Parts: sequence; structure tokens; C-alpha cells
Amino acid sequence: MTFSFPETVNIRTIGDLKEEIIAKISSVDLIELDLGKCSDIDLSALQLIESVRIYAASTGKQMKLSTPANAAVASTLTRAGFTERMTPEDRLFWLHKED
Repeated sequence: MTFSFPETVNIRTIGDLKEEIIAKISSVDLIELDLGKCSDIDLSALQLIESVRIYAASTGKQMKLSTPANAAVASTLTRAGFTERMTPEDRLFWLHKED
């Protein structure tokens, strides 16, 4: 199942997105997030995605991105410090790059 994020994902919209994603992931074994339309994304969105990754793993579910992080998402990852200490698993998830 694919869940597409809107163009703008920020602290104001994150609550509704969280509820939608949790509802979707509870009914499937794999959820694919599509961040391709995201052009305005903030730290709260990255935190949501990371939280859902942890939730999915703890419930035996899988989550992945449909495409590598686009320029807006990659920029937010960098500004937030995510890229400084990425594990191989993080790099594969966010950038679709293997070590």
C-alpha cells in the first residue's frame, strides 16, 4: 500500500497525517511512503516518519520510501542533522543507497 504525502508537511498538518498513516499501517504488512510531492517539509515530518518506522518495526510491519528523498526532503534531513550519523539502514531507507 502506498501513502502519498502532500506538498506541505509541517507541524500544522502532522497530526492528521499521523492518524492516517497509523490507520493504514495497521491493516497491511508493508507501507510505502511517497514523499515525491513534498516541497515544503519540516523537522516534525521527519520525526513522524522516524516514529512510524520504529512503530512498524516493533509490530512486525515494513515501511519504505517509494523513491529516494527528493531535494526538499534531503535538505531538511541535512539541516536537522539526520545525514551526519546515518546508519546503513537509514541510508538505505532515506536515500536508497547501500554502503
